[in-house]
Amino acid sequence: MTKTKVVTHEYNVIPEGMTFRKFIRTQVAERDMTIKDLCRECDMDYHQFSTTYRQRRVRADWIVRLARFFNVELEELILMDIK
Repeated sequence: MTKTKVVTHEYNVIPEGMTFRKFIRTQVAERDMTIKDLCRECDMDYHQFSTTYRQRRVRADWIVRLARFFNVELEELILMDIK
């Protein structure tokens, strides 16, 4: 009989009602970074990201990178309000 290893992962919780833009800005500020630093860390084009993240028109692969970087559930990040 082989044993199966179960891997659990705890994600950070995104506060209720937080917009995508505010989430990005808050997380960057908490880490004492800039948006440019975030883009460098996540291998994203700064100019494209800085003009699109306000309306959450960010490329799908970038949203995945952000979810991993901020340790949040991808679904929560995708479903966040835009405003």
